Amino acid sequence: MAKTTKAGRPKRKPGPKVEPDGQKTERLTFRVHPDLLQLLDARAAEAGINRSQYVEKILIGWLRADPRNPKIDLRSGKIDRDAMSPQERRLKFAMSYASQQAKFNAAYEILLGTGAPARFFESPDEYCPLL
Repeated sequence: MAKTTKAGRPKRKPGPKVEPDGQKTERLTFRVHPDLLQLLDARAAEAGINRSQYVEKILIGWLRADPRNPKIDLRSGKIDRDAMSPQERRLKFAMSYASQQAKFNAAYEILLGTGAPARFFESPDEYCPLL
């Protein structure tokens, strides 16, 4: 039998209340080799989080590194719709934008074995289809 309050309503689990627009509603499922899973488990344990949270942080970090993307909250993965667009940042902060672009290109090369294609940065109007 479920526990109830004095008023007869079901008790809720303790924890932070999540706003409806802040809820995570999508799932991402994919197959990986068991060796990869063991490494992810080990690195997640080092970070003090579970594997799912660790992979989410990796994905958010990668998307934040790409200067073509809008600003993304590190914790929730939500786009900050009040922040400057990538096009505005490119115009207003040209030097820091170029530095971020160079760092992204280096990371792209480390992770994917080749530099980011030049076309990625040639057409600012096509940076992010979400905005």
